[in-house]
Amino acid sequence: MTITEKGVLPNADALQNIADLIWQQACITGQTPLVLTSTLGPIHQLRKILHKQRPKDINLEITFLPPIYSVNQWLEQCPELLDFPPVKTTIERWEMVYEELQKHKKIQNQFGAIGEGGGWALAKSIIEACDFLTKSNISFAFYDVHHKENFYEQAQQEFEKTLKESYKSLEFNVAQEEGELILAFWKFLSNTEDPLVRERMAYQFKIQSLSQTKLAPLIWIEMAKPSKTIQILQDELLAFYAQHQIVLKIGFDWQQSGLWPECISGKVSTNLEEYRKETFSNRQKYTDHQWRVIAQPSFETMAWAALVCIHEHISAGRQQIALVAQDRLIARRIRALLARYGSNISINDQTGWTLSTTSAAAAVHSYLEILKDSEGPELGTLMGFLKNPMLDWKEILKPILKDQSIDIEDFAWWMESKLLASSVGIGWTELQHVFVEKSFSRHEHPLVEIYSPIAKELLLLLERRSKDWQQKKIHSQDWVLKLEEDLQAFGMFFKLSEDAAGQIILRVIEQLKLLNLSRLNLTAWISLFDQCVEQENFVQKSPKKQIHIEMIPISGIRLRTYSAVVVVGCHDKLLPRIKDHGSIFSKAMLYELDPELPEAEYIQQARDLSQLLTSHQYVDLLWQEYQRAEEKNRLSNWLSRLHIDMPNLEKKKIQLPTNSIDKSDVFASKTKISDSVLLPDKLSPSAYKVLRSCPYRFYVNYLLKLSSPKALREINEFGIVGTLLHDILNQFYKEYQGKESFISKAEKLIWMEEQLLQISHIKWQELISKDGKLIAMQEEWFGHVPEIVAWQIGLEEKGWSFFEAEKDVEFFLQLETGDSLKIYGRVDRVDRNEDGNLLVLDYKFKNGKDLSNLNKTLWDDPQLLIYSKAISLLNQERGNFVQEASWVSLGEASIDKRNLSFAVTTEKIDELDQKLLQDLNPIWKGHMMPANGITKTCNYCDARGICRKGMWHDE
Repeated sequence: MTITEKGVLPNADALQNIADLIWQQACITGQTPLVLTSTLGPIHQLRKILHKQRPKDINLEITFLPPIYSVNQWLEQCPELLDFPPVKTTIERWEMVYEELQKHKKIQNQFGAIGEGGGWALAKSIIEACDFLTKSNISFAFYDVHHKENFYEQAQQEFEKTLKESYKSLEFNVAQEEGELILAFWKFLSNTEDPLVRERMAYQFKIQSLSQTKLAPLIWIEMAKPSKTIQILQDELLAFYAQHQIVLKIGFDWQQSGLWPECISGKVSTNLEEYRKETFSNRQKYTDHQWRVIAQPSFETMAWAALVCIHEHISAGRQQIALVAQDRLIARRIRALLARYGSNISINDQTGWTLSTTSAAAAVHSYLEILKDSEGPELGTLMGFLKNPMLDWKEILKPILKDQSIDIEDFAWWMESKLLASSVGIGWTELQHVFVEKSFSRHEHPLVEIYSPIAKELLLLLERRSKDWQQKKIHSQDWVLKLEEDLQAFGMFFKLSEDAAGQIILRVIEQLKLLNLSRLNLTAWISLFDQCVEQENFVQKSPKKQIHIEMIPISGIRLRTYSAVVVVGCHDKLLPRIKDHGSIFSKAMLYELDPELPEAEYIQQARDLSQLLTSHQYVDLLWQEYQRAEEKNRLSNWLSRLHIDMPNLEKKKIQLPTNSIDKSDVFASKTKISDSVLLPDKLSPSAYKVLRSCPYRFYVNYLLKLSSPKALREINEFGIVGTLLHDILNQFYKEYQGKESFISKAEKLIWMEEQLLQISHIKWQELISKDGKLIAMQEEWFGHVPEIVAWQIGLEEKGWSFFEAEKDVEFFLQLETGDSLKIYGRVDRVDRNEDGNLLVLDYKFKNGKDLSNLNKTLWDDPQLLIYSKAISLLNQERGNFVQEASWVSLGEASIDKRNLSFAVTTEKIDELDQKLLQDLNPIWKGHMMPANGITKTCNYCDARGICRKGMWHDE
């Protein structure tokens, strides 16, 4: 028998046409066929259509609907696999790699994975890489049907043989050392208990059984092209099946429907003119369709525009809507906006949330965070745990209160408020000190004397549990039991079991019991737990209502039809979307390992988009014109090319909703000082910069001393790194200053580089141990060390030598009110030449290009001039004055752009004094301080919740 192939148009009628072909085949053969889809498609919808289109005069023997499975579902029914060792779970496979990495620390260091915690991230990446190699290269066969008892041994032998052959062919294609290590892991750790290998075995067992069982006619529906190795197995399966029974292979007729040449040819490097006639003809069939391309300038306006589109469709009676999430962040925002419609709309999100983004995961993570530091957590970390929704205050206070009765909610609110109002640092001791008995003011809570000891006892309880976790290395199962015990004690276990996402968290905890690592430290175990949570997906379901919106990836819409479709993320960086095959593989290495993969993914996405469009009358394609940095995006090339033949696809404008309430403009906030007590007696350059940018913000931050609570502030990584680099350079230059002489310039260069790197390694180590995310910044700094040394030598050749660093300076400014205002600060570095003249340098964690803008804003941020004046005043008795000031880039920069200098003249210093007095005198005299900052600054302002600027009228 032969394989009969038929094609259907991938449009709105595709499922009906497939159902017709299935019934036709059933009538011709007089048998109920077996229907297999190559991927998990809309099987439920196909069953409904088959039921609806069942022929009335069909043979009674085939009245029942044909069985329909995806090929993977069918393979899972392979009975031979039941007697084999179980497939290894993802966690068990990570464990195998992790143990090897612990034996060979050099491998872990080579990949840049720091510490035992970093080992788990690397293990995950290696497993992803090995799966990629298996998927791209492994396809094997074994045909000895007479020795079923040896099937598993045969499979192992054939797999190992194929693995060795594939390894040899790949070994010569991979040049990078990292690639060779991945291949080695793949060769020695892959086995027949891997999920992908077991899938390939299942194909072979099915092929073996074809000649031994009674077969029904097979209808194979190819939804999409599989990987090349699976394609070989599927072709082999169909060929064997056709030897015993009728096989009908149904595919898509792209010749009659493809909107782009690559859809028709199946190749990227396609001669456009060769398929010009077909694509023109196909496009003309849909010129009456309502396809709209809608551009919006920003993230938020794009989300609102999508909401308007959905609202328009619902108003027009189109109630089954697909939201295709090419941009998943915007899709999440749209979902949040749709929630405002209440319970009249049901939303089914098939894109899947990462479990780590759920409140249940955040709740458990908040507890693990307070355990990491043996001295105790930061205030913000503790607040994250106390405010987590899974915490049961009644349960956690039970051992403390015993028979005592208090208002639990009132106590929780008081304790949180007390902590937020404090300015404690890090550690249990400082946190407990907030609630130490002392004389309470009359403004305190009336129950403060009762609440304070309870709060202190609660912190002591958490400290005891935290110290119980501070063990060096214990069995992995013991860590799981500790977590379960604590979750029970805090009432969190019960709340997690009542929550859909929480149930998955508890399942992850249960899976971790399978690990059998005898020595694992806390950091490594928490890293493993976080990784397991990150691996899981969470799909939030809701009962289907009359108006139903389905969030779906573009691949999930194959053969499905909706009343309307809204696609978000149609710019060229998201359409097509580049698939992530694991962080280890670069694009170049991916191409070396599987040259066909990028092209195959590109073709499939083009076909998915073509099918989406041709299957729906109403499609809105939204794209974001500008990125956050105001860089311009471009519309997807596929959509731009459609404009040639489809004038109906012109870019549409859409009216976003506006507030209909009548309103009059309210001017931006402004205030003045009526009480001189609020005025400071000293001012830093950064405070003056705030005054220049927005007087009202200066009023809130520096006069009222209001800012966001310390516990809620985000840690500024650049600030932390900037402080570290200051310390590194300060120590380096002091040691350099004490070095007497060098034999040659070459010796000097070597000493400087080695010394700066040595100091850098020591200083960075402590920071990296606390925050591994900063490792990229560390590597970037190490790369700049030779450049900075070369720049320093060039500076010395101009006559400048290091004089002092981290110098505290000040001078006084006499105001018209009679007040003497201290201007103070700390100078990063001062250099001196042979004439005694001085050079003031200020380090900036910027690249060389960004320095060029500082000259333009000198008078809005005159920090260098202020420091220059202060240094000149300090050295004037010796007749030494600042001749030059310079910003120095500690980021990426060439030698000639490493610093940006300007001459410090008497005229500039005089102008500085005039501007300082011009800005400060009015404040001290009680003049108005308006809110006039630019919108970009307002977005990050601590005073945003108080200031009304921009709230009532468009700027």
